[in-house]
Amino acid sequence: MIIVNYAKKEQTAAIKDLMIAANSDAYSRYWGIECLSINEGSEKVIQEVDLEDSPYSYKNILVAMNGDNIAGIAVSFEGEGPMAGELILDCLTVHPLYRQKSVARRLLTATKERAGKLKLPRVGLLIDEDDSYGEVFCSNIGFSCA
Repeated sequence: MIIVNYAKKEQTAAIKDLMIAANSDAYSRYWGIECLSINEGSEKVIQEVDLEDSPYSYKNILVAMNGDNIAGIAVSFEGEGPMAGELILDCLTVHPLYRQKSVARRLLTATKERAGKLKLPRVGLLIDEDDSYGEVFCSNIGFSCA
């Protein structure tokens, strides 16, 4: 059974591993290359998971758990500048063993609930321009491109 909760400090290593795997998977899918490490920008984000005052802090990460295993994560934070007043979902990834099992939907539902608790009226999704799968997935669950 999948249960979604806020991440804990002791889960940061597993969260980082999943973020690295997601990045590697994206490179493999889009460019047909195997990537065993992350690029500089992603490395900075990964390092910030341990911090408490970063948008990418474990405090801003929801984890979908299957027992002791992390099935997926959702990283969201309050928007700034033109995105002020909304919760920004920057990273949503599901471990390959748990794909096609509604884990992403559960994480998105929990993210919407988090926005409500923070009294933010909407959730904004950051999707790579060339991620047609991401666009289709998000439109299927009620989001629209802006």
